[in-house]
Amino acid sequence: MNNGLTKDNLMQTLPSVLAEDTQMSVLGETAAEALLLAWDQLDLPKVYARIDELPEALLDILAADFGVAWYDWDAGVDVKRAIIRDSFYVHKHLGTVGAVKRALSDVWPSYHLQEWYEYGGEPYHFRVTIADGHFDTAKRDKALRYVEQVKNVRSWCDSIAAQSVGNIAVAQTGGYVQVPFLMPGDTQLTGANDIAPWALDGLHIVRHPEDVSVPAGTQCAFSVEVEGDGVTYQWQTKNSADADWVNTGITGNKTATLTPTPTAAYNGRQYRCVVTNAAGTLTSITATLTVT
Repeated sequence: MNNGLTKDNLMQTLPSVLAEDTQMSVLGETAAEALLLAWDQLDLPKVYARIDELPEALLDILAADFGVAWYDWDAGVDVKRAIIRDSFYVHKHLGTVGAVKRALSDVWPSYHLQEWYEYGGEPYHFRVTIADGHFDTAKRDKALRYVEQVKNVRSWCDSIAAQSVGNIAVAQTGGYVQVPFLMPGDTQLTGANDIAPWALDGLHIVRHPEDVSVPAGTQCAFSVEVEGDGVTYQWQTKNSADADWVNTGITGNKTATLTPTPTAAYNGRQYRCVVTNAAGTLTSITATLTVT
């Protein structure tokens, strides 16, 4: 009777002439124990098939190994599993609407993406609405980074809006709170959930600064890309615990690229860029400096 893979079953495969030899029998038992140990570890190399079982620390390692640029390091483990599970699909369809939708759905299952022809926008433009009763600037910045990492480089995200759920303030028209910036012809929203825009008629922040991690004493760079005539730049900084932003005097503070050479004391500092021209003033999303 076969009771599964056991040391006794393995020893039964040993020829009788060897089993009767004491030294060979001991060697056989040692080999059987080693085989059983290897058998118990056969599932360990199965990574993708075991995503729902893997520890969170291993998910973080896989995100780096798989090049999941839109991975959310601060998310809960269930969201991290979803991102890793869908990363192969997103990589395969990178630059398509399907990739943007899949990446967003892993974090915000209740969302709606409209392509330009669905709302009368410009060709290759789109906008996103997310149902979230606690949508704030941090989530707005996260959603933008998701979109920028997986969309086609020729495509433009016109807006990311929060659907009015829970106790979110509702715009006077439309039923949505426009969170990041206004479409041409939109009216300025009022209420506690208004957030500064990223686009005006004649001024548009195309690319925002990204988080940077460098060793102490190494020069790094924060950059913005802006469309518009006669643009002026002013970089600002603050510690994460501070409430107020202050203008920085670091090299490049009045250009599109700020180039600090940080010491260890700069670890955790945040930077943003305020851009201005005749159309108005826009403020970029926040980027964080990590000094190792």
